[in-house]
Amino acid sequence: GSQLSGGYHHASTKTGGGFCVYPDITLAVHYIRTRLDKKKVMIIDLDAHQGNGYERDFLHDDHTFIVDCYNHRIYPGDYTAKDAIALDMKVTSHTTDF
Repeated sequence: GSQLSGGYHHASTKTGGGFCVYPDITLAVHYIRTRLDKKKVMIIDLDAHQGNGYERDFLHDDHTFIVDCYNHRIYPGDYTAKDAIALDMKVTSHTTDF
């Protein structure tokens, strides 16, 4: 059968963004909290772009710890959503691991 891919981190519960049409990360956190009865969640986002969609969804959520490692010089540059990031790991183009 057909499956949709994941990684739609620019979509929030209120709007899509970039090429992202639904908030899969926010939905996953909702599932973890309602079906698995877990309160605290950590999101680790290693995409080159800031995950501004779900960050906006969890702006004032003390039970969601967000780690975002992204190139701050490219899309989306969402300074409001940045306030949700607990560990902001900015990298630039051509960053290596050594």
